[in-house]
Amino acid sequence: MLPDASPNRRHSEERKVGLVQILGLFVILAFAAWIRLAGLETLDTRGDEVELVLMIQDGQQPWPYLVEHFRDFGFTRQLPLPRVLTTAVVQWSGLEATAVNVRLPFVWAGVLSALALFWLGFELAGTRLALVLALLAATNPFSVYWSKTAHIYAFPLLFVSATLAATVRLVRQLETNGRVGWRTATVATACGVAACASHMTAWPAVALCWLVPLGLWLRRTGFSELRTAFERRETWVLLAGPAVCALFVAPWAWKFLAALFAQRFDPVWSEPQTTDLYSLFSMWRLPFTYSFGTGWRGLLSLGLPLAAFALPVTRPLRGRRVLALGAGVVVLFVAITLASASGFFALRYYSALWPLWLALTGCGLLAVIDACIARRAPAWGVWGICLVILGLALAPPLRALIELRGNPVEYSRIAETLDEHLADGAPALVNGMNVVRIEMRSYMPEKAVPTFTVPDVGLAMWRGNDWRGSAERFLSRFSDAALVQQGKNYYDHPEIGPWDWPDRHFHQTLELRNEPALLLRRLDLGASEDFYTNRCVTTIRFNRPEDLLEQARREGRPVALLWGEGWQYGKSLNLQDWRILEGRATLHLHNLTDSYRRVRIDLEATTNNGVKRIKAHRHTRDFEVGEPQLWQVSWVARPGLNVIELTDELWSIGQVQLLVSKVEVDAGG
Repeated sequence: MLPDASPNRRHSEERKVGLVQILGLFVILAFAAWIRLAGLETLDTRGDEVELVLMIQDGQQPWPYLVEHFRDFGFTRQLPLPRVLTTAVVQWSGLEATAVNVRLPFVWAGVLSALALFWLGFELAGTRLALVLALLAATNPFSVYWSKTAHIYAFPLLFVSATLAATVRLVRQLETNGRVGWRTATVATACGVAACASHMTAWPAVALCWLVPLGLWLRRTGFSELRTAFERRETWVLLAGPAVCALFVAPWAWKFLAALFAQRFDPVWSEPQTTDLYSLFSMWRLPFTYSFGTGWRGLLSLGLPLAAFALPVTRPLRGRRVLALGAGVVVLFVAITLASASGFFALRYYSALWPLWLALTGCGLLAVIDACIARRAPAWGVWGICLVILGLALAPPLRALIELRGNPVEYSRIAETLDEHLADGAPALVNGMNVVRIEMRSYMPEKAVPTFTVPDVGLAMWRGNDWRGSAERFLSRFSDAALVQQGKNYYDHPEIGPWDWPDRHFHQTLELRNEPALLLRRLDLGASEDFYTNRCVTTIRFNRPEDLLEQARREGRPVALLWGEGWQYGKSLNLQDWRILEGRATLHLHNLTDSYRRVRIDLEATTNNGVKRIKAHRHTRDFEVGEPQLWQVSWVARPGLNVIELTDELWSIGQVQLLVSKVEVDAGG
């Protein structure tokens, strides 16, 4: 890693890595590993993580997975390396495909990012800056979050950082002796290809990394000497790197452009459904999210990079490289912005900027320290104060990341709460089809049954299927059902607005506040846009039996019919909702008057695969497959609770389920 030559003796001495520096780096990397592993097993998985875990559990092999990535790239826009490498590591190592084990490659990618930043700082200005950048990378909340989440972004952070470090080394080699080491060029090429295989936003970053040494080489060679330059080996060594990267990117870029011009993108992504969060204006959070956050921490987030430019530097080489880092930030920001063809912007899409911004922050911190020491402040005191300030700034968000249980939705806590307050088999309506099918799949309650009403992916589908109307009909039909709002969809949309029907329908409301996520949101350190929505607070609404009885009394109804024990819930392929009776279930008929009352119970049902004979006291009815059949039962209800038991004596033989679509009581029958 050490350079072949240095411009001056002092610069050379600063580049020597001694035992103290090695020990310091080891401590930093150990802390980076600990902060990323701490709380890893308690963090709930998200949709992309669930999908990856399930595919590995199903025996997905790396090579077919790579082919699948390329085939579907025009639609998914996901490059293969993070998932394919994770699949290979988990399978070939013999690890069980759990959420924690699937996250481990991302954890180590985050740890290695600190090592890559050490290399970058070493090449920029020696061991002091190297240790500063390693420390900043190890404790950076943006990096920590994505290192604990099995979703892509830890890998571009690592490989773009390593590509940048290798590029700086190439530049130093060209500046000192005009030659390019083939080992450095090979590392830069390998890291560049890995970065390009991780995420699309790494493409302009890798291109910029290669343009700098190529431009320097062209300036030193001169146009008149180009022909003879191609006769030298180092010329081909330098040109081979960008050529290999371009050859790798070419087929993926072709697939992307073909899909773009054919308008084959998923319409969900192209809809302006979250204009405020995913607009270019919302990217004002970038410098804060990528460093220390806002509030008084914002002085560090913006002040340190500015200090890299404003304070006098001790070495001209460092000054030029600070300007180059700043120019790189501007150029990459513009390039990634222009590449967002769908107009969909997200904080994570600019992750290629992260090592550049962190390098500027480290240069600024070192410039502040040097300025203080130049005024005869004791070096140990200055370094100590800086470490204390950094500790005060980073301790709360890092603790929040360790304690973070949902990112940001706490699905395991939702499951626990539903089981605590809902009856066995009661449905829980969740506002999100994919949330039920994918994200909650690993956190299903033991008693309650999460479900959805209609497909609701995207604003057009949500409105076209009248989601709110379907939810109101569902919740009115099943009195024991709960409503789980893990995101209040489109409350802030100007054409839709809030939904006040649940406030009138339900009597019990629980708020599950994800306090660590709310802290990260307050500090603008949420690495995903979900942190800045209402998904940090989940609202669970339900009615207790006594609430329903009290409501019936207020409305003047003489009787109320509630679901009892033994009922299950199911949803057929045509999205029809059923309450399911297997061997036994009960209905609770409440006579709210002081005298006996004759009522009629209407039960509409069908079966799933045969004939089912249901008995209720002296009443018996056979149900068959087909359209729901209506069974009307006359019942004399005594004052108070009347338990109506429905049984199937042949359940143990036929296993035929009764699918009930409606149960109503007519008090005048």
